[in-house]
Amino acid sequence: MFAYAMVGMELYAYKVYFKEENEIFYVSDSEEGESPRLNFDSIWNAFIVIFIIFIGEDWHSVYYQFYRVKRYTSIFYFVSLSVFGNIIMLNLFLAIMLKNFEHKTKSKKKSITFTSH
Repeated sequence: MFAYAMVGMELYAYKVYFKEENEIFYVSDSEEGESPRLNFDSIWNAFIVIFIIFIGEDWHSVYYQFYRVKRYTSIFYFVSLSVFGNIIMLNLFLAIMLKNFEHKTKSKKKSITFTSH
């Protein structure tokens, strides 16, 4: 997460502003525009954006905001983040779950003893 947050800050920090004119939003490089709510302007905001993409909650709208500024770089960045993040997080979650199941079955086997008279 940290590596992707740093790369995202390098690519997008203080470079994404949107200006509204006649209810049409367009990208502006000046300070006149407003920065989107989800941005890479600070490390904490970058971690929030990365987490949202990891969990997959409306990540395409976040992606589209940054796609409007840096087209092909955004495609590579967000798709690789989504794929690698989901694969790594899913495997980590499954490994922890399987380890807990293994631990519980070993403790049950030890507690069951058969005695015969």
